[in-house]
Amino acid sequence: MDSFHVPFSKLDRPVSSSRRLDSDRWGTFQPEHIQLAIEASQVGMWERYLPPHSRLNWSEQCKRIFGVPVNEEVTLERFISILHPDDREPYQAYLQQMYTRHEGKYSYQYRVVWPDGSIHWVEVRGRCFYDETGQPVRLIGVALDMTERKQAEALQREAERQVAEILDSMTDNFLRLDREYRLTFANTRVMIMGKITEEAIGRCIWEMLPELKGSILEQQCRLVMSTRQSTHYGAYYAPNDKWYEMHIYPAQDGGIAVYYHDLTDLVHSVQQLKVLVKTLDHKRAQLQALIEQAPSGIVLVEAPSGKVLLYNEAAEQLLTHPPLPSEDYHGYQQYWGIHADGTPYRAEEYPIARALLYGEVISQESLLYQRSDGTIAHLSFNAAPITDANGNRIAAVGTFVDVSSQYELERRKDVFISMAGHELRTPITSMKLSLQMVERKMGKLRRMCWSEESEQVVEQMQALLGRCLRQVEVQRFLINDLMDVSRIQADKLTLSLQPCNLVKIVGNVVEDQRALSSQRVIKYFAAPEINVVVLADEERVGQVINNYLTNALKYSAERDLVEVGVGVEGRYARVWVQDRGPGLSPEAQQRVWEQFYQVPEVEKQQSAREPSLGLGLYICRELIERQGGMVGVESQVGRGSRFWFTLPLLNERDEAAA
Repeated sequence: MDSFHVPFSKLDRPVSSSRRLDSDRWGTFQPEHIQLAIEASQVGMWERYLPPHSRLNWSEQCKRIFGVPVNEEVTLERFISILHPDDREPYQAYLQQMYTRHEGKYSYQYRVVWPDGSIHWVEVRGRCFYDETGQPVRLIGVALDMTERKQAEALQREAERQVAEILDSMTDNFLRLDREYRLTFANTRVMIMGKITEEAIGRCIWEMLPELKGSILEQQCRLVMSTRQSTHYGAYYAPNDKWYEMHIYPAQDGGIAVYYHDLTDLVHSVQQLKVLVKTLDHKRAQLQALIEQAPSGIVLVEAPSGKVLLYNEAAEQLLTHPPLPSEDYHGYQQYWGIHADGTPYRAEEYPIARALLYGEVISQESLLYQRSDGTIAHLSFNAAPITDANGNRIAAVGTFVDVSSQYELERRKDVFISMAGHELRTPITSMKLSLQMVERKMGKLRRMCWSEESEQVVEQMQALLGRCLRQVEVQRFLINDLMDVSRIQADKLTLSLQPCNLVKIVGNVVEDQRALSSQRVIKYFAAPEINVVVLADEERVGQVINNYLTNALKYSAERDLVEVGVGVEGRYARVWVQDRGPGLSPEAQQRVWEQFYQVPEVEKQQSAREPSLGLGLYICRELIERQGGMVGVESQVGRGSRFWFTLPLLNERDEAAA
């Protein structure tokens, strides 16, 4: 049993310092039920005698509270060592003030440090007794362990701090009102955005904001206050021209909590969205009408499957049936698309499938299509992927038109050109032969001239004959160009590939041009004994070289040098022709290889002398590329041009074929 010794005779009045403190007069707390009550309350009892009779008496429960073993004798020094270092001086100062004021009762809280290092809170309550001279001589009291209570208070303060931080960090507004509608809390957002400040705490909300009197906010607040049921609603607040979403909840203390969010931007966004939706509806109707009225067939498929989402009436008419339903692009195999060589299209080869799968943009691709009635149509296809803002393919669209009539016209044109070419070449050839015969006879006639006057007449006639021969040759070239273009477009141009010496071919063309243009200087850079062997059509290669050289002579001044060269660069033979003519702009360098293209500035100067169809370089490119080579031009305006072509060397071509 926890026992505590006190002098019973002096318990309730001051003890004289002159009296002996006789230990024999000490007893124990009695009766037993008092002791049990003390144990049940977990209250420690203590007493302290001040100098000169310094002494401490602690009950066992008191020792437990201070973390002292129950069998240890407690001294003043021991008590001081148990006190937390930060609380020792404040506690001593408190006692001195109490002694000075002659206060009988006192209460104080301090921290103690247990042997294991843990910190505990203790509250001591007691009474001080004084002698006849007014000097304190004895203290008695109780000790209570306040640790759990202090920890609970600390947790509560921390929780309140965290709640306050959370409410302050909210981007929305929060406030609390008591039963009298006085403001008890407002987060930082309310104080920043509204009329409420820290000085408003404790004031009635309706007095601070009289414009809210009679408003829906007051009605709802009073409703929640009386019914204790939460509510929320949206309302327009005219004074600051804003929309708010309001939430009102009953609070545990009998008041209410108000949470509100600014909806103005959202309301404006919704209004804008409605306008946008209406605009989109108009655009969609216009687009739908455009799709339906478009003369081209239009098909829209989704990504990544390729399922047909939309098609117009023109597509159905051009195909002679609706686009076949399929869950993915593999169903395109059902369409009878045919390549130019007669092989059928695979599903992934269709233009819209390539746009969908690989992101290709296809422009005017020709496709043969067998309709349901068995007829073959020429379709021109365009296709492109449709992507979202992040570049992801979400669909693909294809448009196509029937160009069968254009193909028929092209076919008829090619037939006509072919027939006209054949019909024109016969009289041209006959005319050339006749003129050549007349020219030879005029030579004989000149030697037989009997006077100077007759000799001059013959010379004039020879000059006219020479001009006629040149014009006949020009016409022959024009007819040949038309024939070649017709063969190329009909894919009927045939080449006779044989091993041949490119140096010899170029040399022969240069010599022919020197004979025809004896007044011009043509310099040839290649030793005749060097062999540059290529697998090519000798006549067609000569045609390309002749075209290059003829253009160089035609578009440069008579006094200017024209250079021709043959060389080897890696796996290719290279032939080039350099002139000192007007040169070409970057745009013209790209376009000179097109059909019928003529450089405007240059042709204005040459058209009066020799007609041109703008087909020569186009034919050159086709001839060289069909023999495995490439063509190109290097030029600067005002500094001339160098036209070149390459052909693979014979051994390199054989290796590639192997």
